[in-house]
Amino acid sequence: MNNTHQTQTELIYELKIRDALEHVRVRALEMQESTELGEVVWDLFEEVTELGFDIIRTNIQVHKLDQDVIDIWWAAHYLDRSQGVNYSRRQNISERNRFQRFQAARARGDRWHLEDVEVTQKQYEEIQTNRRSMLEDRGVSPEEIEQILKNLILPGQMLYVHGIFFSHGTVAFSSYSKRYGEDELEVLARFTEAFEFAYKRFLELEAKEEQNKALEVANRQLEEATRLKSQFLATMSHELRTPMNAIIGFTRLVLRRGSNLEDRQRENLEKVKLSADHLLNLINEILDLSKIEAGRIDIQPATFDLKMLIANCCATVGPTLGKPSVTLRYDVADDAVEVFSDEARLRQVVINLLSNALKFTDEGEVSITVTSYKSQITGQKLVDSEDGERLVTLDLRPVTDVLEIAVRDTGIGIPGDQLEAVFEEFRQVDGSSTRKIQGTGLGLAITKKLVELLGGSIGVSSVLGEGSTFTFRIPSRYGEAVDISSDSSTSITQVIDANNRLIVSIDDDPNVAVLLRQELEEDGYQVIAALNADEGIALVKKHKPVAVTVDILMPGKDGWQTIAALKADIETRDVPVIVVSAIENKELGFSMGIHDYIVKPFDHDALMGSLTRLNAHGMRDILVVEDEPSAADLLCQMLEVDGFTPRLAYNGRKALVCIEEKKPDAIFLDLMMPEMDGFEVIEQLQLREDWKRIPVIVVTAKDLTLEESDYLNARVNQVIQKGSLDSDVLENTLQDILDRYLDKK
Repeated sequence: MNNTHQTQTELIYELKIRDALEHVRVRALEMQESTELGEVVWDLFEEVTELGFDIIRTNIQVHKLDQDVIDIWWAAHYLDRSQGVNYSRRQNISERNRFQRFQAARARGDRWHLEDVEVTQKQYEEIQTNRRSMLEDRGVSPEEIEQILKNLILPGQMLYVHGIFFSHGTVAFSSYSKRYGEDELEVLARFTEAFEFAYKRFLELEAKEEQNKALEVANRQLEEATRLKSQFLATMSHELRTPMNAIIGFTRLVLRRGSNLEDRQRENLEKVKLSADHLLNLINEILDLSKIEAGRIDIQPATFDLKMLIANCCATVGPTLGKPSVTLRYDVADDAVEVFSDEARLRQVVINLLSNALKFTDEGEVSITVTSYKSQITGQKLVDSEDGERLVTLDLRPVTDVLEIAVRDTGIGIPGDQLEAVFEEFRQVDGSSTRKIQGTGLGLAITKKLVELLGGSIGVSSVLGEGSTFTFRIPSRYGEAVDISSDSSTSITQVIDANNRLIVSIDDDPNVAVLLRQELEEDGYQVIAALNADEGIALVKKHKPVAVTVDILMPGKDGWQTIAALKADIETRDVPVIVVSAIENKELGFSMGIHDYIVKPFDHDALMGSLTRLNAHGMRDILVVEDEPSAADLLCQMLEVDGFTPRLAYNGRKALVCIEEKKPDAIFLDLMMPEMDGFEVIEQLQLREDWKRIPVIVVTAKDLTLEESDYLNARVNQVIQKGSLDSDVLENTLQDILDRYLDKK
């Protein structure tokens, strides 16, 4: 009876420890800023003291050897949270050497160091001075300081320091009362591991904050550069155009009024005017491009007649044609006449495209056609219907008129490998010094940027030797959103096929979901996207996908918080999580129970490899039935390391309740337990059709009789002696059993 009572007491205490550790881990995951690590230190300190440890202070030292710096966090019973300590200081040679000794000890398998310190009068005075200075710096009142100093250690008093090693330093738990034993140190070591988890989260947040600071500095520098560029452009626009206008203007004046000019003189002036016009055009192109990039071009929409604009553009470029064998024509649809946009910018686009077409066409035709069609912005959403769930393309904006303007020519055409480059700045199809047609290579780059400013898009198709077609689409009313990549408003309805395995993608970049669809659809997967954590979690809850992919760097809730929320919710914790991120922290990810970690940019092989492992080893939920806390903890940790998700039941009755709540993929079962032993659990499993096929692995220290061995061999999948329990054996045995179970299914 006493043993049973002792076991129950130990079990209750173990559950309290686990609750305390979980609280610290959850608080770490909730951190939004690196400065919140101090709050986690306080939570850790309070949880340890509430478990009955007579701890007066928790002192955490993080050694940054590359910087010769020690970061220190304190929490103590004589302070409150507002007086918590966090500071950095230079480390001396002895501290550096000491930490290196600690690291060497940790590498050997040592987990802690112990110090028993009897405080001398000199040390007492130094402590008093240091604490007073520290508290004054933090703005603590003189009265509070005196009260705090009264509670400090006195000369001759013993201080027992228990330092637990972790990867970046030590967590020291100090006590006045006693030196702790092995069992108590094991508990403190578990809390040190919880802090190490929090510190990794701290490092990620710190790196993110440093990145944000660097981006802020870069943005300020860019803003200043843009301001200076705009100022320069305003000056250069005046300084360059003023003399050019004078040159062109006076040349025209002389040509018009110079009736007594000799033919040679008139010819020379015509050359001057032609060169000046060309130079002014180059200056205008460079200044226009610079103004667009600097954001100094404003769109000024107004209603105008598009047919008249097109006619005027053709009349403008027609006289410059100078090619009798080339015909210029236009065709504007009747329903594409009235437009609300920036007339001047649209004229510039049309003239640029017409001039470009005429430049590269020696014979044949240059034409411009204008048509109009209806368009809507659409989006996909899962909806319920009589036929089941459907992924439906829904209209998200009102119907909008789209103008499609195409400029076609029968010129020299563009090589296929050059099509993507024609809209790049300073790029020309023939960039050699011997090219026949001169220019800066800015006209099409400016055209593309102006079309985008008008809310549209532009593209090109061409056949070498036959001609090219430049097509751009803009809304007929500026400011209205349209689907500029499509000339049809037909909705698409896609039935979710039961044979298609559903994957939820949580990533703030919509292109990721598009890439995932392209990579996985042929392999029988269907991908639905969520652009933020809350939307993604809701989709996972509703549809129970075969997997969920999560990015780490997202606005609002980041990937770690998303994973924590998924794993904390009973509805979603069993859905496999695959991290797909440019940030690499696999250790933290796997410690949180993810299935796999893929670093961007990803490829098909990486995705399918992960999903193949998921399908082959997708049975992750393991119920551990064990009444001894240390044995249960060991087994759970071994399973977690191998990527399984263990649940724990401390006796047979609790195990049956757990199975009723959610049928596990496999059961690890001890035989000797209070209330209901393992043999009774096996009998209960055999009574239920839906339970009798659950794989069962017996893990026992019992010396089995021949009858017991025969009984178990007929009813369970494997019997493992506790003394022979090994992580590799455990994983291989379990996976082999699960694979055979899947084959039977």
